[in-house]
Amino acid sequence: MITAHHLTTASSISLRLILVFVGSIILLTVVPHINPWTMSHVSTEYQGLETLIQIQLQPLNWLVKFSIKTWIWCIAVCFSISLSFQSVRQVLVSFFLPPQVAKRLFVIMLFLFTMWPLSKGWSTVLYLICGSGGVCLIMISFYPILRWMAHQNQLAEIAHQFWRLISKQSSLAFSTLIFLLALFLTNLGSYYLFDRTPHVTDSVVQLFHGRIFASGRLYAPEPELKEFFDFNPLMIMKDGKWYSVFPPGHVLMIMLGVLIGSPWLVNPILGSATVVLIYFLGKEVYDENTGKLAGILACFCSFLLVMSSGFMNHATALFCGTLFMLFFARTTRRQRRLDSFIAGIGLGWMASTRPFTAVLVSIPFCIYSVILMIKKPRMYLACFLTLATAVLLIIVMLLSYNYVTNGNPMLFGYVVQFTEGHNPGFGKSPPGQTVHTPSHGLVLSFDRLNFLNLRLFEWPIPSLIFVLVLFLSGVKNRWDLLMGSVLITLAFGYFFYWYSVGSNLIPRFLYESVATLVLLTVRGLIYTPKFVRDILQIAVTERLIRITLIFSLILCFAFMVGLYILPIQKYYANDFYTHINTDPLQATKAKKISNAIIFVDQRYYRGVFPQNHSLLTGDIVFAIDRGDRNQLLMDQYPNRKFYRSDGKDLEEITSYSPN
Repeated sequence: MITAHHLTTASSISLRLILVFVGSIILLTVVPHINPWTMSHVSTEYQGLETLIQIQLQPLNWLVKFSIKTWIWCIAVCFSISLSFQSVRQVLVSFFLPPQVAKRLFVIMLFLFTMWPLSKGWSTVLYLICGSGGVCLIMISFYPILRWMAHQNQLAEIAHQFWRLISKQSSLAFSTLIFLLALFLTNLGSYYLFDRTPHVTDSVVQLFHGRIFASGRLYAPEPELKEFFDFNPLMIMKDGKWYSVFPPGHVLMIMLGVLIGSPWLVNPILGSATVVLIYFLGKEVYDENTGKLAGILACFCSFLLVMSSGFMNHATALFCGTLFMLFFARTTRRQRRLDSFIAGIGLGWMASTRPFTAVLVSIPFCIYSVILMIKKPRMYLACFLTLATAVLLIIVMLLSYNYVTNGNPMLFGYVVQFTEGHNPGFGKSPPGQTVHTPSHGLVLSFDRLNFLNLRLFEWPIPSLIFVLVLFLSGVKNRWDLLMGSVLITLAFGYFFYWYSVGSNLIPRFLYESVATLVLLTVRGLIYTPKFVRDILQIAVTERLIRITLIFSLILCFAFMVGLYILPIQKYYANDFYTHINTDPLQATKAKKISNAIIFVDQRYYRGVFPQNHSLLTGDIVFAIDRGDRNQLLMDQYPNRKFYRSDGKDLEEITSYSPN
């Protein structure tokens, strides 16, 4: 084996100080961001076929310019120099020894696929590579301190006692604790990031549709003067019916929030409950410690926290998908039909929320179910039939909803509004959109995976790095394969989907893999000592590896909280979907207006539309300002006051008069 000190090139105090200085400069330069995809001090631009990188080194404020090609050559030269060290060569030889070389190369290729830069991805990948370099330099420079800490039995005893305090907590106590912690953090996000209002058009219409459900209807009557309430393209007005294009699963959840007067609370509760399900899933398929570590990590998974702070239907999909996986695992272990039924309800409800996503998530588990039934049909057939029955019950409800609203059980609202071109597949796209091609799908896939490496934990290192470590460690566990397959099927399935959400919400189409990725990350952290000692053949104590891991994670979280979170908070609070603005609503509340019609400029209408009563009979009715046609609506509400709003400006009108 290779002794650890042979891998440490910084042998003197002065050289270590230089390394920590360089590493700190790198992190201080690349971690600050203007928004989730743009670094404050690093920019990339295309000059013909060349990509130019411009770096303003902080805090020195030195300007450095070079091309991507030059940067790649520098990395290649550094790697070549490292090969001159016998210890590095021995690590590579031990890593690529047969017969595991093909499997390891395959796993590495899959990981590199998630880091392949396209479109805005150069900035993301550059950040993750430089951030990883900065973290590594600091880790090398601190190696003697970490080695000293590893020999301190008192520190080990403190860590042991701390973990004992956590591990001895009952499942109920621990799950309550992480639920409350996640609920606290998501409520902070709901308030400080999104002002407890929907900031995406999809969420706007689902909130309004939730108000329709809360009134006891599946759809509202089509307004007589629909030009004043037209919310294309996501609200359908057809055959006297008015409803959203979305399936009913998440809308029903929003309805519950509407009924208690707090629709903004739905996603935080779903996200917090998902954290608890992640803990129980880890406990079920692995062990208690893995489950608890996963529960703690999930509480600080920034992707989960941000998505659980808004109104998007992905929160319901992830909750239901995790519920399905948990009770599927219980079914395979205990063969109880109640577990099978709950698993089916989870998968069915996920299908009634995001049908395509539910199909993709279920594929690995369907394949595994078939294998189990072939091997042991008497043990599993009845359970899986129960699961399938529960799924079908929810699907029947979904198809019935389609029949009532769209006139055909197999016709979804997306297709009613956007035609068959909305569905996945090459050569498809709704009217007015570019036809989807394999090259376009590849670009979108790379962008989503790039951002997943960034957004999952918001670390300055790739978020999937410990998933890579897990599969390189050679651990063979069917649940690891099932969990990893969820991301693969989601990424592959959405390769065929034409829609790009833009930079704002990437990679939300992969969000339903968060539960599995959190668990795999914890598994990777647990098996890192095995990877270092057995695979890389580095002679180092397990205690030192664990201390190094803890230090690196603390470093990543410190830079995330200290330098990354504030710009991201500013972006979501001020710059995210600026076309959804609630100024007219705030002005109405400030002036305590009641029994009124508020004519709103169309650019502000998205921010106030979901505040309307589903029958347009509420105390305040927000309508689109149609100029001289406003009198038509005013005649319909003869006993109301009328106001015209242009953002924060609000003026009372008695009849239509041009500006």
